[in-house]
Amino acid sequence: MDKTSYFIKDKALFGSYPTQEGIKELEENGVRYFVNLTFDTERKIVPYTTQYNLIRYSIKDMSVPTDWCSFTKFILHICNIIKSSDKEDKILVHCKGGHGRSGTVVACIICHLFNTTPSEALDWTKISHSKRLTMRDKWRKLGAPQTPEQKKFVYKFFQPLNFYRAYMSGYTAGFSNFSNHKVKYNGVTFPTSEAAIQAYKNPFDLNYVESQVNANSPIVSKNLGRKIKVRQDWLEVCIDIMYEILLNKFNQNKYLIPILTNTGLRPIIQHTRGDGFWGDGLAEDGQNNLGKCLDKLRMYYYEQS
Repeated sequence: MDKTSYFIKDKALFGSYPTQEGIKELEENGVRYFVNLTFDTERKIVPYTTQYNLIRYSIKDMSVPTDWCSFTKFILHICNIIKSSDKEDKILVHCKGGHGRSGTVVACIICHLFNTTPSEALDWTKISHSKRLTMRDKWRKLGAPQTPEQKKFVYKFFQPLNFYRAYMSGYTAGFSNFSNHKVKYNGVTFPTSEAAIQAYKNPFDLNYVESQVNANSPIVSKNLGRKIKVRQDWLEVCIDIMYEILLNKFNQNKYLIPILTNTGLRPIIQHTRGDGFWGDGLAEDGQNNLGKCLDKLRMYYYEQS
């Protein structure tokens, strides 16, 4: 236990690669989940066994995760264990030395689990690392995570992802309702998700819905929506409808799904001046409901795969 330290009191630890004797001590102290971030081919480690739960997610030494989608699902899995496991069951995250890779993972866990900023999560990790009883002064001074690349990764993994323009390709393809992706919703095919959401401002006016089906651009759809009498319950139902339209849009244009899931845990924000409801309105109090729908959709795909 001297080569580990808690980053969540009496629940979650991180540290160096344990010996088999160390495993026994950790098990006796309530550790029921062992998260191993190493490769079996690394030098100076001897694989161990445990009677409890072993979780593997290998990261190259002194480096960072490269597959954002799989790493996100891994972080969500570990966070779920921390939240849902029995109170007395503890979890250990370890790499080889217990500084770089494990520090990177711990900072990401803290950031997501406690909704902190990357800076706060890195400070939290560094302080937790410093409380380790047995550690060379060299590593204590370096802290955790260890390298500039690893610290930068934590910032990047949670950095807000702003989008505005409509793209057919690239890392925000399909995020905008103005993107040129057809969507079939409730049996009706619309030229864009903008046309679909605008149509549902008054789906009972069939002539209006037909005008949205035939709209030759999302600008036309938006302008049509400004002129129609809006249903009384619009503000109550529009966000759920938007989510359903996006779900259909992405399912029907499947190449968009990995684009969405490769954004990690970055908050998605429609960064636009003119809309503080669906976007952020370029203000801190902007609601960003389209971005939140995309966040929710991304989580759905993580859980499905």
